[in-house]
Amino acid sequence: MFTKRTTKIGQRAFTLPEVLVAVGVSSIVAIAIASMAFFTARSYAALANYITLDNQSRHALDVIVRDIRQADYVYSFTTNRIQFQWTDPADGVSKLLTLDYNPTTKILTRTNGTVGDPNSLLTGCTALTNHPIFEVFTRLPSTDPWQPWTADAGANFDNDYDSVVKAVRVQWVCSRNVLNLFNTESVQTTMIVIRNQ
Repeated sequence: MFTKRTTKIGQRAFTLPEVLVAVGVSSIVAIAIASMAFFTARSYAALANYITLDNQSRHALDVIVRDIRQADYVYSFTTNRIQFQWTDPADGVSKLLTLDYNPTTKILTRTNGTVGDPNSLLTGCTALTNHPIFEVFTRLPSTDPWQPWTADAGANFDNDYDSVVKAVRVQWVCSRNVLNLFNTESVQTTMIVIRNQ
């Protein structure tokens, strides 16, 4: 008696349902990995943006604090522009230092002297809502223990800034778009006392 021996070649391959399940599972895993990689890249870009904005703000704040503390007095003041007179220790000559904020271009510039190109300290900065970027405070004491000087918009000074202004508050927020995300760094604000007053 002869037995017929057949090899089942068709049983060695995947069946169509097995292939479809494998492709479906592989697609889900690939989509999950791709979305995780995209989210990680976007988060890294946002974090790098925050670090850059914070470093720029801290540098600008350091420059502004140094300049205001070394100033002799406030020469002129508006909520977007403030000028200080300071004496150069190298030659003893009095010079003007101007901090100017342009709300249209959102750039804060610093000009040392009456002539010269302004240096851009910050780009993409905005004033706080309902607060100017510069405020000056007088020597007159306040009854508020949390605010020892009184704020004035400049209208009551009669251009007599040099004998009245003792402190300057500077505040802003910087922002920038990265990967179609609007990143805003934390508020930078400080009260700076003019030491030479």
